[in-house]
Amino acid sequence: MAEAEQFKKKVCLIGDPMVGKTATVNRFVLKSFDDKYIQTIGVNVSKKDVAMQITQADNTPLPINVSLSIWDLVGQKAFRNLTKRHFMNSHGALMVCDVTRQETIMSLREWILFLFNTTGPISLVIIANKSDLPHNPAVITRSLREISNQFGAPFVFTSAKTGANVEEAFYTLSQSMLMKSLAMKQTMDIDQIKAEIIKSFCAVHGGEEAAMPMINHQFNKVNVTVEDPGKEGLIKAVEQLVNVTQQLKGQEIANMEQKKYFQLLRMLP
Repeated sequence: MAEAEQFKKKVCLIGDPMVGKTATVNRFVLKSFDDKYIQTIGVNVSKKDVAMQITQADNTPLPINVSLSIWDLVGQKAFRNLTKRHFMNSHGALMVCDVTRQETIMSLREWILFLFNTTGPISLVIIANKSDLPHNPAVITRSLREISNQFGAPFVFTSAKTGANVEEAFYTLSQSMLMKSLAMKQTMDIDQIKAEIIKSFCAVHGGEEAAMPMINHQFNKVNVTVEDPGKEGLIKAVEQLVNVTQQLKGQEIANMEQKKYFQLLRMLP
């Protein structure tokens, strides 16, 4: 078998206090559980490898080793400036909530937007922790599905106490980060990148029918057409689209879209 290809990834665990972030890390890394609450001060960093395998173009298996650097971050909002610094250079995040406390689920949107403001749209998996305790699965699932659909993040019910689905959550996140890394090794032609940017803009601005007139107008403002903008013209038009999003949707959404667009533009040949 071929030697395993190595990928190093930084992962953050994010969520309100007492949702079980540290317990989840300990269950995954140490295979242990302690029900005493210990408040994280700043950040705790752990490391663990995840073994994966992909099928290559010639149908041969290629082993992959994803080396995770796991950052367990403080959940108290008073420490958010400190937490924000630790977001830098993250490739993915596990967003943790407590199924017995609805307010920890509702705060996930705020945490995700706060994260994306620093990192841009990175891989996410939502962990609905403490599933071994009494809760209302129908209500919790409905709330989680809304957040999942908004941010394209799968969710999984876990229990740090029993270990249920904890490894699955880390594996799912590792797989998502790996797929993004493999995709970034490839280049995309200008038409593919333009199509992805337009698709993202339309999703934010109410669909193709509402958004395409705005897109055409912004391309025309920089003297290019949507059909054939050229590389430099596309870059200029993207700057205009970000400005429109800022005016209509606010700075946070504009920042998220800008980082997404720039990630795509970096894939230009």
